[in-house]
Amino acid sequence: MSQAHAVSQAFLRWRHRNRGGMNGLFLDAEDSVIAGQQVTSEELDEIVELLEHRGLVKGPRSLDGRPGDPAALTSDGVICVVDHDADAQKWNASRAMSYTNQSVNVTGNSNQVVGHSTNVNLSQSNTMENVQTLRDAATQALAGLDTYEIDEDEAADVRAAAEKVLTETTDGEPEPGRIAKLAKKLWAALGLFFGTTVGTEFAQKIMDAIYPLIGLAG
Repeated sequence: MSQAHAVSQAFLRWRHRNRGGMNGLFLDAEDSVIAGQQVTSEELDEIVELLEHRGLVKGPRSLDGRPGDPAALTSDGVICVVDHDADAQKWNASRAMSYTNQSVNVTGNSNQVVGHSTNVNLSQSNTMENVQTLRDAATQALAGLDTYEIDEDEAADVRAAAEKVLTETTDGEPEPGRIAKLAKKLWAALGLFFGTTVGTEFAQKIMDAIYPLIGLAG
């Protein structure tokens, strides 16, 4: 587990127990000692900003632009703590797992309407486009490993998910259900870039692009 991951988990747990008070009080709590090292105020600011970006906490910004203080848990933040042990990566992955896919077929002369919960219409006619979107995302994910800091074990997970996409989409067109499974695995792996603000912004753009593909499973 990366330092950023550990600190974010500790802060979320602490904030869930301590609904009031400024963020700095966390530094006086036992939770702020991670692997024998005291979390610094600079680290705390960075983590709070990261959690704000992910929508897990929210608070008033200071005039100098520092993260919200006090940063209160949002509804998603509470779910992250209660259902996922304050593990933001598990919470992030669960969003892909909970994606709902509903289709409606209208009978008639070659008429078919496909509706998804994200209001994105996807059909077999644009399978090639979906495959290319997925391949582009995998390529970008691999490139990101050379740019953004990420633990070796986590990098291996990202690399495995991205390379699997590229391998399985090299020849032919996978079934929509297979595209959805590949997209879901890559989508979850991209959450491992969420250790820094810039890494989060990088990963979120790719995740947004492939999120509709997760609904292709029948």
